[in-house]
Amino acid sequence: MEGWLQVKDTTPFGTLPILLETNIQTAETIKIPESGAIERYLANKFGFMGDSLREQTLSDIFYAQAVMLSTKFIEKCVWTHEETRKKSLEQFLVTTLPSWVKIGEKHLAENGDTGHFVDSKMTLSPSLWKLKKTVDTHPAYSAWRKPEAYKTMDHENEASIKTMFSFDLKKSQVFS
Repeated sequence: MEGWLQVKDTTPFGTLPILLETNIQTAETIKIPESGAIERYLANKFGFMGDSLREQTLSDIFYAQAVMLSTKFIEKCVWTHEETRKKSLEQFLVTTLPSWVKIGEKHLAENGDTGHFVDSKMTLSPSLWKLKKTVDTHPAYSAWRKPEAYKTMDHENEASIKTMFSFDLKKSQVFS
């Protein structure tokens, strides 16, 4: 983050991340701040938000639930005082996560246990094990994770949060 203070005021909201995309034909660049907006933009661009209003809405619902779970985890287990972190993590793993998984499993079953939340389509919402496998084996996603730059970023992210938890992050299936 060297030099961040010098460029912070030039960003749309003074925060990161920001996706910059330039149209090759017009040279017009769009700045997209905020991770949720970036995720939805890319999901739309690459066809992961559905082909109809129904599919888009369902994808958005399941995406919002995944974001909610992630936000609860970060608030309760990461950005908390050291002395309450272990208890917060235990509560999250015993109460919040199982409840979310149970509800997700119900929705996946209602969709025919296809490994997808919406019809038989890859969507923005990664979550449960079968869905995770479906996402991990999707050709576009799989290709995105192959380059050495991704693996380096993955290892750096894991190392940056590893000290916060007493369990092996490899078992979480988040990191490769």
